[in-house]
Amino acid sequence: MTALEQPVAPSRRLWRNIALGGGLVVLVFMIIFVPVYVTTQQKARSKSREHTCAGFQLPPKEVRPPKYPASSKRPNFIYILVDDQGYDDLRLHHPPGPLHSFIQTPNLDRFFLQGLELTNFYVTPMCSTSRAELLTGRYYPRTGAMYVNTGWDFLNSNETNIAQILGASGYKTSVFGKWHNGRTAGYQPYDLGFQHSVLPTPYIFKDNAMYVNGNTKQTQGWMEEVLMGNIIDYLKKREADDQPFFMYYPSFSVHAGWMRSANDGPRFQRPAPPKYTRKFQNMSLSDDTANLYAMLEYFDDQFGRLLRYLESSKLADNTYIMISGDNGPALFQHESKPLPRVVRMPSGMQGAKKTVMEGGVRNFLAVRGPGVAQGASSDALLGLLDVSPTLVELAGITQVPQHLPWDGISFANIIQGQAPSQQQQERLLFSMETTCIQEDFVPALGPDRQTLKPQPLLDYNTGGVRGEGFKRCLGVRYKQYKWLADARKSKGSGPSYTAGNASVPTALYKFGDGLHLELPCMEVSKHEPEMLRFLEQSAEAYFAAMLASSHSFEKALFYIGLHGRPGTNIVADGAIERTPARVKVLPMGLSGFLRKGDSASYRIKVVTAGQYEITLYYQSDEAAVFRLWVGPYSKIQDGTAMHLDARLPADPNKRHVETIGTLALPATPPGQSWEVKLEMVQGSGSLRPAIKALDTIFFKRVGAAGPITHYDPNAQEGVRSWKITHGYKNVVGG
Repeated sequence: MTALEQPVAPSRRLWRNIALGGGLVVLVFMIIFVPVYVTTQQKARSKSREHTCAGFQLPPKEVRPPKYPASSKRPNFIYILVDDQGYDDLRLHHPPGPLHSFIQTPNLDRFFLQGLELTNFYVTPMCSTSRAELLTGRYYPRTGAMYVNTGWDFLNSNETNIAQILGASGYKTSVFGKWHNGRTAGYQPYDLGFQHSVLPTPYIFKDNAMYVNGNTKQTQGWMEEVLMGNIIDYLKKREADDQPFFMYYPSFSVHAGWMRSANDGPRFQRPAPPKYTRKFQNMSLSDDTANLYAMLEYFDDQFGRLLRYLESSKLADNTYIMISGDNGPALFQHESKPLPRVVRMPSGMQGAKKTVMEGGVRNFLAVRGPGVAQGASSDALLGLLDVSPTLVELAGITQVPQHLPWDGISFANIIQGQAPSQQQQERLLFSMETTCIQEDFVPALGPDRQTLKPQPLLDYNTGGVRGEGFKRCLGVRYKQYKWLADARKSKGSGPSYTAGNASVPTALYKFGDGLHLELPCMEVSKHEPEMLRFLEQSAEAYFAAMLASSHSFEKALFYIGLHGRPGTNIVADGAIERTPARVKVLPMGLSGFLRKGDSASYRIKVVTAGQYEITLYYQSDEAAVFRLWVGPYSKIQDGTAMHLDARLPADPNKRHVETIGTLALPATPPGQSWEVKLEMVQGSGSLRPAIKALDTIFFKRVGAAGPITHYDPNAQEGVRSWKITHGYKNVVGG
């Protein structure tokens, strides 16, 4: 605007009238004009990004000497994995100005400035898969944890995790928060090297029933606050005994959930204490982002409690603290629109949780500890799978027995202020969406009852969901390059291929100036075809290696009577084989059984012999007769295995609990695995399924003493949304 176009200043009288009685006018202006102006500006900015590389670039930070000097003493480790916090969900990652003044994370910001920030750090697109890579140092398809539910969220029993490694070397190990890598005996943290565990009931943010080393303890108050109280109490014990420790704190914030139960609240929401939510009620934000920022500020305060305790103790000078998110931001419906997206994601990255676009897999990692320079940063290409080998090196462990080969590379050198190694500079880092295996995904089994490899369902080009192949789910980073197999959303112009009935373009991007934008302005598909082919071929080789891994695409082995425990849950969605089309997987169970002979089978091992009472947890509108077989697969096939027959009554209004009888089970001989097969032997004659929802087959050893834990099928991601979608109020334990 020129000087001639400047508006004429108002008179003093006008200003006095506004001052005396114009408050309401100002308020109306703020409520009506500002949001309209902001919307207009952000829509224009969003539209311009389709053609220009625009996004917030991190300003340089002042590098200062380490807050804590290097030490020869064995260090402690605290790893914090924040649920659904994306790269942009930090005040430090937002530019100045009114559009970005809403988000406040003072404790996180201070922490980032006191240590090392890794700006080129990658996670996986979803929760359980990221946890698998963090704990094992291996790409998640190798570990068996392939998805977030439907029985694909278990770590294979043959994997070794970081708690087992550090624990064997004299470390105290603990976990506080969200596990999400197994839901029954043999797969809980107290079975897998964590000497102390406090696991809240998932996604219940107030008055939570927590599992303390497997035993239920009802708590009062806001879950994350209670959890932090437990963490600080535990740290006080470690300060007193002066033993090295590894603490894993996977928070439930800022993931959506419920207030007190799965029926408390109008929908899957982001609850936070009222003092936080009230602050955001009258701000010019979408309700979804307002709730997110309230919950994020609440978590930031809990993180501040942890920092204050550590800094007041003698632990801080010898403890590495690391914090990252587990995947990209979960964008609710309104947050995906241009206006809220620009407010929440000023980096301009495309995609979000569930995708391999940068917004789904690029995250942050900050490290503070002995010898770590303050304000330091590194753009070395790193990922969650690098964390475990890094902790092993920092702990001074030179041999790791029984661990399968790492995919990760230790970045202890970078933490210690050294340059990236040649191996780190030349590495390829792969990402794979989980959407290629969800829905009704049942790989065929070979003669050994393990997943048959290769098979059409697992074909790189034509397997997966709807025959669209696995290629479309892959992304590859190399140096400043990013290859994207499915560039439809980013309007890529690389060579196309057929996925199902669609033509899918690939794309090669070359990032620069701190921007990670999968947009035409950074695409070099036509300019660097050799690099595109190299990364495309590397992606295919990666998938072939994952498929060849012994644990990939394998569901869990269930242990009956592990460690002499009196009860064992077989989760129904863990079936290794089902009647195609007529027995379907739910997020947390099975449905179907339409005709005589329809069945589902589970791989088991009886560890403790005994008389076992067997109970089914299900919901049904149709009564039917079922047979439950137990024993070697060959005996089940020829009809000589142990079995029980039971008529399951219909109970359409609620989840039914039906004890079908007892069986005397010997221990499974060494080297063998048995199966449980549930088969419908007589239906009602109706066309409706006999089972609306089966969630658990429960084995209880008769006469055994000790606490019995029943699996709560509401306690995992996706159940509530499935129930709402299908219009049910009492499905799967509601």
